[in-house]
Amino acid sequence: MFRIAWALSIAFVVCTAQAQTSSSADYTIKSLPLDFAVSINKDGDVAGSAGDQAAVYSQGQVVRLKTLPGYAALAATHIADNGYIVGYARTNNTTRTLFWLNATSNPIDIGVASDTADYIVPDSVNSQGVVVGSYYDSNSILHAFRWSPSGAVMKIDGILAVTQVVAVQPNSISE
Repeated sequence: MFRIAWALSIAFVVCTAQAQTSSSADYTIKSLPLDFAVSINKDGDVAGSAGDQAAVYSQGQVVRLKTLPGYAALAATHIADNGYIVGYARTNNTTRTLFWLNATSNPIDIGVASDTADYIVPDSVNSQGVVVGSYYDSNSILHAFRWSPSGAVMKIDGILAVTQVVAVQPNSISE
């Protein structure tokens, strides 16, 4: 629920600061042509969705991301400062995590963290391409996962005796 509330707080605005000679800053609030926005990088690129397709708003344009054949209901969930993007695609009974090198590349299917994963959401990607997120298994238990371009999806919960784990912001994770 926190993630949804946070996403809605940035959903339709981009704030750009303009340096002033005093200690104050001016901000411009712009309406975005996205239905849902969840992440913004240092260049002001915004990841989210437009209709049922993952999209990135960049330099005044909406770029619809490519998807997997047969998949729809797609959303981009995070964009890194170097332009790496993560998101997901769904069919009626399957959710796949996708990774894009940039807004015009074909998606890389990260897959799921478990054969029993019912619902998987990538939460973040860093500039090295490391992705973290969460998924629900067939018993409705939430798990965290990690993926890197050099390896497979790895379940990362279970270190502590907790019932729910969400992994976010892999910026300090290295290979």
